[in-house]
Amino acid sequence: MRAIRTDFVILFVLGGCLSLLAVPLKVLFWLPDSQDILAFVPMPERTFWHGHELLAGYSQIVLGGYLLTRPGRTIIRLFIVLWLIARGTIFIPTQTGTYLGAICNVAVFGVLFSYAGLAFFRAAKRLKSAAPGIIILFLLLAEVAFQTGETGHLPMLQETALR
Repeated sequence: MRAIRTDFVILFVLGGCLSLLAVPLKVLFWLPDSQDILAFVPMPERTFWHGHELLAGYSQIVLGGYLLTRPGRTIIRLFIVLWLIARGTIFIPTQTGTYLGAICNVAVFGVLFSYAGLAFFRAAKRLKSAAPGIIILFLLLAEVAFQTGETGHLPMLQETALR
């Protein structure tokens, strides 16, 4: 009897942790004395960090949980490491953090597309069956556009990609 793979379950736990941390963190920034409360955490200085975390960061991990059930532990661990690095870079205020976050965020969607999105294209007999792969491809392209704006090359793309 073949063992059931459950390595992907951690992705759902990480998605829940992201939502438990990102929403209260944004609320704390609205409080008048948030500098005193959050003295130990550097404030994210990027303009759209909260929207990006809840749209891209959350969708990456939840889609990964649903769609990365077939790859082995190595791919899931790579996905988790890249995702965690990408989430942590919002607290690095320099350009190093911006570029590291851009590379890791695009790589996370790249892993998701290469292991899940392409499988939908290979199995599709009709365009309708390839829709999940097309959606993952568009998420990857939107992430590339957002990160192009985030790194300062085309700043107008940053807000446009979140829409």
